[in-house]
Amino acid sequence: MDETEKRPWRWIHRALITLGALLVVFATVSFISTRLYQGPQTLDRAQQRAMAIPLWLLKRQGATRAETAFLFVAADPAFIREWYLRELTNDGWTLITATPRRILFVKERSAVQITIGPQRDLLTPYQLVYLNGLTKRQLTDLRK
Repeated sequence: MDETEKRPWRWIHRALITLGALLVVFATVSFISTRLYQGPQTLDRAQQRAMAIPLWLLKRQGATRAETAFLFVAADPAFIREWYLRELTNDGWTLITATPRRILFVKERSAVQITIGPQRDLLTPYQLVYLNGLTKRQLTDLRK
């Protein structure tokens, strides 16, 4: 076999090695990016304030009997759920119900319900309802 017949195979061999190396790099980058980035896990200050406003309504003096807040936050539903679970638990509220879409807390004669909607276009809608001045029977019904 002369030298000209060996050259095409050498070129194909190098091309296959290069293609294999690029495939390994692409697979590694894809794997790492899917494992590391799972959506927004933290919120900027404005969004944290937006989530804290309903909590401020709960804590202020002279809150009305029922208050409702509708918000949209650029976070996944699981993050919103965990954030409210942590904040309300730290504030002394008792967890009654915790499903992926609904959270219910009670404290003395008050109740807080957070209903989280599905994420759309990077925004997650949710509703926070605060009830104050509940009777013992109403609290018992909530606990069922």
